Amino acid sequence: MIILDNVSKYYPTKFGRNYVLRDISITLPRNRNIGILGTNGAGKSTLLRLLGGMDMPSKGKLTRLCRVSWPLALGGGFKEV
Repeated sequence: MIILDNVSKYYPTKFGRNYVLRDISITLPRNRNIGILGTNGAGKSTLLRLLGGMDMPSKGKLTRLCRVSWPLALGGGFKEV
């Protein structure tokens, strides 16, 4: 299971913070296939990097109660502990 609790991710720019994800709260259960859909720039790749542990949230808490294989997007997925 993966729990995102009020997770935000932003990147600083010269104009201020550019939010890619803002205040996301969701629980992703074990033993389920989950698709991530969205338009270009919607934050899909950033979310995958957060889930895989390659990036950290700017705000909020991300809890992984499972192992995540790498490379996540290329043929791995989530594996139960």
